[in-house]
Amino acid sequence: MGAEFEPYLSAVIPPLIGVLAADNVSEPASWDLLSLFTKKEGIPSLRMDAKREAFQSLAVYCSTMQAGFAPYISQSLELTLSALRLNPFYGIRDVCTPLVPTLLSCAKASNTLTTEMISSSLFELINCIGSETESTYLTSHLDFFTTSLKVVGGPPVLLPELCNGLVESMKRQLCHIADRHINGRPQPDVDFGFDFGAMDDEMEAFTLKRMEKLLYYLDSNHPLLASVSSMMVMGPNQSAHDLTHKIQSALVRLDSIMGL
Repeated sequence: MGAEFEPYLSAVIPPLIGVLAADNVSEPASWDLLSLFTKKEGIPSLRMDAKREAFQSLAVYCSTMQAGFAPYISQSLELTLSALRLNPFYGIRDVCTPLVPTLLSCAKASNTLTTEMISSSLFELINCIGSETESTYLTSHLDFFTTSLKVVGGPPVLLPELCNGLVESMKRQLCHIADRHINGRPQPDVDFGFDFGAMDDEMEAFTLKRMEKLLYYLDSNHPLLASVSSMMVMGPNQSAHDLTHKIQSALVRLDSIMGL
């Protein structure tokens, strides 16, 4: 599928946009299966599956057509950024996060990239970084924020308020990691043979590496790098005294950086 497919986009993309623009399912108060499958308006998961598949198709057309996708970039980006706020239960965010830099790349290739597109995209990704509670997703958000920033021109295009928001979001995540180490790791599940604490440590290590990479990209002498480095040397086999000392040192650095 290449440039020869461009005339057919007008027949293919509008129906996808229609699916994506449909009202999102309201968040249920409880995520038990009964509440999910007893809605009068139908089964939410089926409708959200259709939305996820539409985003997947959109990603294919967007990445393939590049500049030829120009007429649909603005609306697609708006819908994609809105979908980032959906509960991860539906799996839509997994598709939308990597779609953001792809859409920005298309906009750049077609000379339709605007300051508003850049600001809104980076703003939503920063919100994802700050509010994420799962290390796996957080690592993904950091990766695709970095990719998006590279696409649109790098650190010089990052407005001061966005940069401050990004640093604040990363500081919040570092505090969460420190808190987990202070309050203890999950105990291994003897019945199933899983060491969830070790899994968390491994995912947090990936997250910290991505955070370090992003900070170094922003500024090789960024003051937050020292705090990230302190977190990276924390391990499960250290004594409680050493671990507490390292965490406290890292938090002191964080507080001094943010002026607390």
